Amino acid sequence: MARARVSYEFHVKSGRIRDFDNLLAACKPIPDGLVEAGVLRDDSMYCLEIGSVRAIRSDAERTIVTVEEIQEGEETCMPS
Repeated sequence: MARARVSYEFHVKSGRIRDFDNLLAACKPIPDGLVEAGVLRDDSMYCLEIGSVRAIRSDAERTIVTVEEIQEGEETCMPS
């Protein structure tokens, strides 16, 4: 995949406050793994953008990662 958008949905237990920046920092290995697995060509700002980031109260803690291919012509931060 030449270009992609990665979104994160964090399911967290009630009563515990989290910072989004800490949650996202914990996900740093995910784009690296996508590159290493050959799913993404590169994880630079030209090939990868962050989509939505949500936190949801839940009984079970988990993180759902969604990877969407960015189609040609879609607005991105590609250099001109």
